[in-house]
Formats: sequence, C-alpha cells, structure tokens
Amino acid sequence: MDGLWGGTAVRVCAILTLALALLALVLRGWPSAALPGLRRALVLQSGGAAQPPGGGCGRTLSLTPPDQREDIADILESMGAKTGAELGVQRGIFAEQVLARWRGCTQYHLVDVWAHQQINYQVGSNVDDKTHNEYLEETKARMAKFPAAVFHRMYTSDAAKLIPDGSLDFVYVDARHDYCGSRQDLELYWPKLRPGGLLAGHDFARAADGPKGGNWSLCADGTVNPGAVRGAVEDFVRGKGLDVVATLRDRWPSYMIMKPLC
Repeated sequence: MDGLWGGTAVRVCAILTLALALLALVLRGWPSAALPGLRRALVLQSGGAAQPPGGGCGRTLSLTPPDQREDIADILESMGAKTGAELGVQRGIFAEQVLARWRGCTQYHLVDVWAHQQINYQVGSNVDDKTHNEYLEETKARMAKFPAAVFHRMYTSDAAKLIPDGSLDFVYVDARHDYCGSRQDLELYWPKLRPGGLLAGHDFARAADGPKGGNWSLCADGTVNPGAVRGAVEDFVRGKGLDVVATLRDRWPSYMIMKPLC
C-alpha cells in the first residue's frame, strides 16, 4: 500500500509541476495591467486558434467599459498607444483631458472645420463663424503644452486623405451627429487604425435622446434617420461582426470598438 501511495504521490507532484510550468508560460504570454479609473482591466484573450510565430491572429481584444470618457486615456497609456485623431474638437476640452493623462502620445490630429455649416446641421454646436474662430484660438491655447497636437482645419473627409491607413492607435469621433455623417466618419477612419487600435466616439444615442433644440436625425443631404450616432455605430459593428461598449457614468455616453488584430 505504501508503495502504491508513494507512486501516486510522485505522479501527482509531476502533474502539478507541469501545470505550474504551463501556467507560467501563459502568464508570460498574456500580460494584463491594472488601469486607474477602470472597474476592470483591459485584457487580451485567446480566440482559441493556434498562434503563428510572433503573431496574434488567434487573439481577440476584449474591453470592459470605463466610467467616463476621460478614462479612455488610461486605456491608451496601458496599451502603449502613440498616435491618435479627434474628429470634432470644438474648444479642445476633451483633447486636453486625454493628452494630460496619455503621456505616451507622440502625435494627436485635431480635425475640425471650425466654421458655421449652412446646410442641414441643426445642432447647438453649429455656432457662427466668429464663435468658431474663438473656439479655435481657445483650443490652440489648450494645446500649447502638448507638442503632439497637429491641427487640421477642414472637414473630416478631407483630413482622412492626409492620414495614412494603419497609422493611428486611436480615433475619437465627435463631429456630425446625424446617422449619415457618423457612419461616414466610421467608414473613413476605420482603415486609419492599426490592428488592435481603439475607435471611440461621443454621444452614443439616438435622435430622440439628443439635446433639446437639436435635430440629430437630419443628414446633410436632407434625408432623415432617427438612429443618429447610435444607429450608425450599431449598423457599423453589426456589419463587421464586432462588439461595442459604452462608458458607464457619462451623461452622454462614449462608445468604444477595438479593431481585431487580424
């Protein structure tokens, strides 16, 4: 009996040793980081496929939503992200919040026409040209301490032609809030992201939930779509088989979509 038990104990010890060795390999291959301001960490999960040498094609990215949109900066910093673009900057408040916490950023494109839009843009932010010029100067003052800031005073569709595909780690969409404009920005800037990059945007809501006095259902071409930002995002991710999450405590939630690694 003692001999039998001794042999069993040896086998159990061998199995435990092997299991611990495998666990160590897994932990080295799948790092995670604690992120300030998040309820849980951004994690990299295996999709179950065999990993090619040096690759990540079998991996999918999973993201737990942060409380507020400013916390996106902590995600970017933890990812080691370096480059980003913000579409629809207005006074530069969000850009300042992000860059103050995203210290690893080396280039941040600020895209805004900073001009009154005459055709079918019935929102409170569509102020007169004088006010837009004041917004631009305010943004420049906010960005003076951030050498990463690059200004593009033009429409998002024009700026997209200047930014190479696969060159960005982060895009934040906050320009037009109608379905057509939102969907166009998603389609134009998705190719600009590197694999594993983060596409996010403001005001994840339908037209009926938008602010009073505005009309998010009206597209620039005069067509009407009540889906607005949320409808555009949901159709976009559905077409690509992706997931979308939104911030938990913002009055106007921000959505987030991770680009697959391959």
